[in-house]
Amino acid sequence: MSEPVFWTCDDNAENLCHTDVDEAVDEFLDNFFELREPAAAGMDRMPETITVCGFSRMKLGANEPDADLIVERILEDLDEEMGDPDGGFQPFDAEGEAAVKEKALALVAEIRARYRAWACEHTTTVEVNVKAWIAENHPEWLEGEP
Repeated sequence: MSEPVFWTCDDNAENLCHTDVDEAVDEFLDNFFELREPAAAGMDRMPETITVCGFSRMKLGANEPDADLIVERILEDLDEEMGDPDGGFQPFDAEGEAAVKEKALALVAEIRARYRAWACEHTTTVEVNVKAWIAENHPEWLEGEP
């Protein structure tokens, strides 16, 4: 499992933008305290802990992309315009077909090595103690707190 690249306090979030736990907690608490002045006035309504979800970029499956399907798709596209309508003519001899498949495998290996998925999946959770986090990151929020 790869390290999370995004964090959020909303496990159903559609947009992931926080690159560490503190950013996600800070936004969650800013939204919680937005209507309360001072922030300490809302502490009695705050949960003791907040669950922060970590998301990692998804990995390609073992057979993604499929080299055979890539070659098949290209040949179908070519055959549609230039192929034998009766299907009797073969565009490659055995050696040519093997060479093309070998190149396709090399292409797929290069794609796999360099491709970085945009899609992410929930891979971990962290429980954050709210009062301890506030004391460390925003002690001014606790002014007037008993």
